Amino acid sequence: MWQRQVVIVFLTCISFSKTFKYQVIPENEDIFQDCKDQPNGVYGIGTLLDFSEITYETVGQSVILKGNSRSLWDIKSKDRVQFELRILEYAWGDWQPTLYSMKVPDFCSKMYDTDQYWYKIWLSNLKNLEDVKDKCLTPGTKYENGNCNMTVVFESYLLMYGRYKGEVKFTAFDEFNKPRPIKICFEARIELQRLS
Repeated sequence: MWQRQVVIVFLTCISFSKTFKYQVIPENEDIFQDCKDQPNGVYGIGTLLDFSEITYETVGQSVILKGNSRSLWDIKSKDRVQFELRILEYAWGDWQPTLYSMKVPDFCSKMYDTDQYWYKIWLSNLKNLEDVKDKCLTPGTKYENGNCNMTVVFESYLLMYGRYKGEVKFTAFDEFNKPRPIKICFEARIELQRLS
């Protein structure tokens, strides 16, 4: 009984707690880098998407992505794609895990969900959204990007500062739920600027 009361008090305190608003500032204009020290069979973002027609422009503290990208990853249209995101903080000379992570076991079912960050930042700016919304990451899919502002603003109950990185992993599974041999891992290093 007392545990229930503690949980209620804790949740009440959280509901009245102040949130802090942050803006994400990319460390590199290219935004994405391949993950370091990965095992065999794990490849970088260049195996997922062709960015050869993409340009990045820094405007103030924002990075604007322009041009077309094309899906390259050798997966089948019926594969289940798993998405994982981990946020790490640079502290004590190394990257440390934080409380922030997410795993989407069936990314293709959520890829065009308008409530997701990746949709708000990237996919909502596609000129050919209607043509690609049923294709997930199928090889050859061309994404015609409008002016895509890669600036992210979010709120947190935690006070945060310093350098962070988001590490993204994609794994495809065949119809027998067996992982495909080529996995994807890339990261974006950022600085957080507190807005409020």
